Amino acid sequence: KTEVIISANSNKTVMEYINSGLVMKVGSDYCLRKGKKEPIFTEGSAVYGAPVKIDGDVYVPLQAILDWVDYPIFRHDDGVSFDISTENGSAFITIGQNTASANGKTINLSAAPRLLKDAETNVEFVVVSKDDVDVLFPGYFLTYDEMGLIAISEGEELFNRDSDLEL
Repeated sequence: KTEVIISANSNKTVMEYINSGLVMKVGSDYCLRKGKKEPIFTEGSAVYGAPVKIDGDVYVPLQAILDWVDYPIFRHDDGVSFDISTENGSAFITIGQNTASANGKTINLSAAPRLLKDAETNVEFVVVSKDDVDVLFPGYFLTYDEMGLIAISEGEELFNRDSDLEL
């Protein structure tokens, strides 16, 4: 089903994108990470937490992105501050703060990162606004459509709903 609704805007095939990218959907209980279907929640525990829409903003689970790009996150002792390091740079975020540090510079975020808790398992997970992924992860591109489909790829846009899906 996913292959039918995504089409690439480059020379890569749809399957090449899916096999290298991260695809999620708001409210879904699984994601496609490098082409492999993986649970977001499994046997009553949150693996990543699902993408969620809050007050008009769409948030994506930070750990899902970090596992996909294969970079660690460091949670400070205060429990609300995090260091993110990738090969393209580093960022420092704080839950509830609309500013962050990226490569040593203060930046404004479109929405403050949030710490959410799964209602069934009480497992906490960090989410960041979909609009801040490219700032926190330079070199990666997030695409979102109003149907709740989120695709993150390295270097270029994965799909364009305006030109790729006829309703």
